[in-house]
Amino acid sequence: MMPPKKQAKLVLLIVIILVFGIASMFYLKQNSKQQTPESILHNPISHSLTAKLVDPSGKVKTTSTSTTGVVTLNFFALLLDNWMGLSEATYSPQGPLPFTYTDGSTGTQIDTEYEGIGSRNCRIAVGSGTGVPSPSDIDLFNRIATIGPLTERGYNTTHYWISLTATFTFESNTTITEVGLFAFVWIASKYLLLVHDILDTPVSVSANESLDINYVIYFTAPLTLQFLETFYKYLLSGITQDSPSLKDVYGFSVSGFDFGIDYFDESYWQKRDSVLERIIMHIGASVGHFEIERYCLESINQGGLHFQNYVEVTYRWNASVFIISITASFNINTNCTISEIGIELYTDGDLSDDCDSDQFLIMYFPLDQSIQLTSGPNAIRLTVYFYFHLR
Repeated sequence: MMPPKKQAKLVLLIVIILVFGIASMFYLKQNSKQQTPESILHNPISHSLTAKLVDPSGKVKTTSTSTTGVVTLNFFALLLDNWMGLSEATYSPQGPLPFTYTDGSTGTQIDTEYEGIGSRNCRIAVGSGTGVPSPSDIDLFNRIATIGPLTERGYNTTHYWISLTATFTFESNTTITEVGLFAFVWIASKYLLLVHDILDTPVSVSANESLDINYVIYFTAPLTLQFLETFYKYLLSGITQDSPSLKDVYGFSVSGFDFGIDYFDESYWQKRDSVLERIIMHIGASVGHFEIERYCLESINQGGLHFQNYVEVTYRWNASVFIISITASFNINTNCTISEIGIELYTDGDLSDDCDSDQFLIMYFPLDQSIQLTSGPNAIRLTVYFYFHLR
């Protein structure tokens, strides 16, 4: 799979440690060395779009791409409210970030197993509107057709990608100017816009021709397979049938996260949310390295020193960048060196009618420069900032 043509943007991950009132700053820079054709991104999330006009013989007549697409706020609302637990037990002074359906109604949580959203709920839509896409968009400017795409995913040690392809035909001549990627929430029968693109060159489709749309969504550090496989399962899988695979911090395999209602007793018709999602920061002394399949800290693998605690999450954005900060405090009772940071999700890992609380590593930060900590009566406050480019 070839990388998108647009220039990759640098994302700078920053860790700030406050020790006894003295601030030290360390930078986590992702490796810019291109190891494979897929090793193209510094941005944790990015995408490319290709539209091909195909005649009845199967010949490609026209190809158009987009350099003006955006990832919408809905994408990050789902990340914060579900995968980071802001709609449940993770503390944020701002509260959860609402997502907005195409009809203007809002929400802060989607149940992922009993009701709400499951696998194969991604949609690609095309439209004929014009304008400049914005992160606050909730629909295409003029959406005219929506279908479920075929999906394919893959990964190597550092990158994960999802390819989504849909073919559109029209009864009359139609000019397509815009494309969008949606999540379909079937319990509500509503759509959430995740990505919005304007084609660089509009494509005119005759009644006997077809339009092939291909999105490729790219992910890289600090996101791990536990985040990526579930994000794919619940938001970015189309009509293709497949089974995501991930591991909890103990190495046991599961097939998804059960957000929202996670207990259902048919004999008494009882249903409830028994496991409230929350984020945990986990720091360790061992030196590790990032890889997509990492499921726990290196310190746990090696039996080394490690600490964990609950966090506070804040977020902000402008027209081009979405910034999330995660802060935790630790009481250190021994002198030590910190070389890695993990962000873990406490959730239900049992997709049956029962529930089973579990922890999953969803982000991993190996430190370029280790942090020397000295024990003392004061708590150490650690904040991780990371940036997502919206355009």
